[in-house]
Order: sequence, then structure tokens, then C-alpha cells
Amino acid sequence: MAEYAGMSERTLRRHLEAELGQSWREYTCGQRMNRALELLRKEGRSIKETAFGSISAFSSAFSGYVGKTPSVYAKAFSRRQRSSAE
Repeated sequence: MAEYAGMSERTLRRHLEAELGQSWREYTCGQRMNRALELLRKEGRSIKETAFGSISAFSSAFSGYVGKTPSVYAKAFSRRQRSSAE
């Protein structure tokens, strides 16, 4: 991205942090977590399919971001879908 933008990686990260109010790492982690939420909620994917990398690391990061474990979050949506289908 930095090369495409015509600047160093450090400069790009500084610009992004100034615009977004969060570090590049926080931004990418948030994007991954939002995608994981979508996969669990809308597509009914398993935690194993949703995790990027180690399942335990994913579960820990997910719990920190959402405040629930991935399995608790997924079960809540599967129950909602079943009760709305009835």
C-alpha cells in the first residue's frame, strides 16, 4: 500500500493513525474481527473456519474485542435464527 501511495510504510502508518485515530495494527485487527463477526453471524461458519491462525489466539482476541467468546456469540445468533424461523 505504501509503495502504491508513493510514501514510506512509516509515513503511511502515521497518516492512517492521524486520520483513523488508531494504529494500523488496531485498524487491521478491528477489520478482521468485524469480518469474523459477520462470518459467525451471517454465514454460520464454525470457529475453526473463522479463526485466522491459532484458534486459541483468535478466541482470546475475539473475547477482548466483543466481550464474549466466539462460541457464545455464535450460539446466540443460531438461537435467534431458529426462533425467528419457527
